[in-house]
Amino acid sequence: MPITITDPSGLSSTFYTPSGVKGDKGDTGDQGPEGPQGPQGPQGPEGQQGPRGFTGHQGPKGNRGDKGDTGIQGPAGPQGDQGNTGAIGPQGVQGPQGATGLTGEKGDTGNTGAKGDQGIQGIQGPKGDKGVQGDQGERGPIGETGPTGPQGPQGETGPTGLTGPQGPQGVQGVQGETGATGPQGPTGPQGPAGEGDSLTQPITSQSSNYTIQATDTHRLIRVTGSATITVGDVLAVGDWIEVTQDSTNPVTFTASGVTLGSFRNKLATNQQYAKVKIQCVAAGEYRLFGDLEFSNIL
Repeated sequence: MPITITDPSGLSSTFYTPSGVKGDKGDTGDQGPEGPQGPQGPQGPEGQQGPRGFTGHQGPKGNRGDKGDTGIQGPAGPQGDQGNTGAIGPQGVQGPQGATGLTGEKGDTGNTGAKGDQGIQGIQGPKGDKGVQGDQGERGPIGETGPTGPQGPQGETGPTGLTGPQGPQGVQGVQGETGATGPQGPTGPQGPAGEGDSLTQPITSQSSNYTIQATDTHRLIRVTGSATITVGDVLAVGDWIEVTQDSTNPVTFTASGVTLGSFRNKLATNQQYAKVKIQCVAAGEYRLFGDLEFSNIL
């Protein structure tokens, strides 16, 4: 509250003392319904700043008195009843916006007023309806292709696949040109004496089916009838026997306990006077060379 002091010369000064003890805050009443927001009123004019009081003469320093007893706190006054909330009037139609007035000159800054108690927070207003979704915009142009990324690390080597079946034997190629004759090698050692002093080839004749024997080595077998020659494992590696078809009936060949092979698996003579060589090329491996034909087309 304000206190005014007048000195002997007639000058007076007003001082403000702190307010009394604040009573307990009463219970908060029920909040009434929220009314519509009224229009903002114009800003009032700024009050004039009062004159500053004079400073009095300092009196002599008195003796320090004893500390007085603390007074009891007065009772808090009762809180007044909250008035009834008036009916909410209809919201008026918003008028057209007026023209913007000229900006006035900035007034002097007034004294800062005392900070009031914080008001009760109003209830949150209802959530507005969701707006209608707008139409989808047109698709933008396709952007430029970005740079190629770095090559990734090489993957692990996959397991080896299964070996495929062996393909059919290819057609015999064209015989190449005969190479140049090489130089004559050195004379080898003299071989063992053969049977007899003659270089003639021994010849035997067969008119029916026959199985070759070891004694047929290096001989020529004349087949004079329809016969099948059976090749058994009787020759040393490198040894051979020759067979000739002396009749009009073809001679066929079959294996017994050995592997018998020939070009394109031809296993028969092709015509009268044809000659075929039977040769052991490895252990258990025999081959036919000469005038051969498929036995199933004769």
